Amino acid sequence: MRYGIMSSVARTLSCPSYIARYGTWVLSRFAQLNTGRLQPVLEVERVLSQESIYVESIGSRKLDVTFDPSRISALFERAKQLKGQMRAAEVLRKDNALQVQEMIHLLKEDSFNTDNIKGLRETGKSLRDGLRRTTLEFNVANDELVDLILLLPNILHPRTPRTEGEVIREVEPSAGVTLWQTPKNLRWERITGVSVYPEFLSGNGLLVELDLAAKSQKYLLQHGFVETGNVDFVKRVLLDGAGLDPSQFLRVRQPKNLNGVEHATYLVGGSSFPAFLALFAQSLLHNDDVLPIRYFVIGRKYEKKGGTLPFQHSTVQAFVACRDEAEEELEFERMTTLMEEFYAEKMGLSFKTHLLPAPQLKPYEKKKVVFVSSEDKVIGGFGSVGDYVSKRLISCYIDPNRSPKFLHFLTGSFLHITNLLRPSLKEPPL
Repeated sequence: MRYGIMSSVARTLSCPSYIARYGTWVLSRFAQLNTGRLQPVLEVERVLSQESIYVESIGSRKLDVTFDPSRISALFERAKQLKGQMRAAEVLRKDNALQVQEMIHLLKEDSFNTDNIKGLRETGKSLRDGLRRTTLEFNVANDELVDLILLLPNILHPRTPRTEGEVIREVEPSAGVTLWQTPKNLRWERITGVSVYPEFLSGNGLLVELDLAAKSQKYLLQHGFVETGNVDFVKRVLLDGAGLDPSQFLRVRQPKNLNGVEHATYLVGGSSFPAFLALFAQSLLHNDDVLPIRYFVIGRKYEKKGGTLPFQHSTVQAFVACRDEAEEELEFERMTTLMEEFYAEKMGLSFKTHLLPAPQLKPYEKKKVVFVSSEDKVIGGFGSVGDYVSKRLISCYIDPNRSPKFLHFLTGSFLHITNLLRPSLKEPPL
């Protein structure tokens, strides 16, 4: 069975120290373990009550879906029916087993009927076989139900434009701020003969990249963020948890199929959202005083942008874990303000702040802003995720009433260094 009561799941995941749970000792947990199928908290009744909202989200995002969300209701009813049959069959099986035990007890008194005990044993075998068949049917229906719900995208934020993006601000540096100029004749080196086409700035370009990373690091540390490290490789289960298509990442280890579950490993880079999920998946914070948690990583991320050519990017990736939707909204506005101030006042960039439309959002995002420079380059972006992923990967905290709650996430590129410095975004520079 792939869903259960949240409180029981939380108790299972409890640990003695909440500090350890977001420390670096768990960084490689989901990169190394052969994890099984995703076991999300479904909240099917809530999904069914918001079916029209999910349909609107799918339509607005223009997703090419191959399933009917209305099928969730039929599968749920079928799963409940089979579950009831399983319980009834289990009661009959236990009652039959008790009668067999009573017959065996009478054996000592030489007052039992062998025909009766034989009949009961045959009945018991028939009940066990029936229970196995019903359990198998339930597991098939339940797995299909879970898989359908995992295909659903996040519910869109009311502020997210449904068709066209919206420019919410045009920002210029203050008077006296040194204006940014992209250095000319930057040298890029590419290592040929490998599938990911590694490319690196060299010479003065490398110093420029390091300087941008150092500026970002200093600014984020001054504003309450903590620098951490992440794994570069994750199991497919984390990509499924974020609603991401694994084909958009480079598979670096062939899949091992166990009971129909793929255990392939994918290269995502430490400066990516899936890498942060490796840190927070199946974790329980025992003290909400540490929230919101603000992390950032300076490193690389890997994605396929059209065709099969994987692009790698140098980025400063930020990640925030919050208590609830209200705190998430505050952190979203705070981060938007911080990024605007950094670009304009610390880097001397002119840019526009765009609110992305639904078709340009990733499945896990419900709202996102991106910052586009005067050279028409996306230099950063920050998105609101809510509890969409935490319900799938069981990322919880204990509130003051000692009840487990799901964390709300936000993530994005605080500074996309490669985009800022690349002469062309269509292909890796030679």
